[in-house]
Amino acid sequence: MGEPPRAQQRPEWLVTHGPRSGRHCGAQCGMDQDMTDPNIALRERLITAGLRPTSKRLALGGLVLNGANRHFSAEQMWNDAQSAGIRVSLATVYNTLRAFVDSSLLQVVQLQRSDVFDTNTHPHHHVLDETTGQLTDLEDAAVTLTLDEGFLPPGATVQDVDIVVRVRS
Repeated sequence: MGEPPRAQQRPEWLVTHGPRSGRHCGAQCGMDQDMTDPNIALRERLITAGLRPTSKRLALGGLVLNGANRHFSAEQMWNDAQSAGIRVSLATVYNTLRAFVDSSLLQVVQLQRSDVFDTNTHPHHHVLDETTGQLTDLEDAAVTLTLDEGFLPPGATVQDVDIVVRVRS
């Protein structure tokens, strides 16, 4: 049938000179970074998620999308960015985190007083230590849930279940 919509096509510089090809043509393709730079993989990850790899998204993504699972608030990320010498407003941090969540690169855990962002996007639950504020992952298999779907509104289907177990140390 015809060509796929333009948004689904990979940019020419990434197809012919991207991380998988191992080639770099310099200014001709718009890539001004060495292929060994970890930002290249992040750039491709953002594009695959449907996001434009802006300098702010690359800088902030480099702080949290590096493979390590962690939980953090937008304010903590802003502080990390300041410590790393990344000049960015708190509003930009919030907007970037929301874009990452909307693109399934992060998930958000909604607690009573704030949102906490989570780099682990696989199904799992959380344990919140209310004394220390520490939030840790609780594997999905650790929780057994029985839900009587007869109590759901007519026509409603369960999309997801997020459980936060609150403890005090």
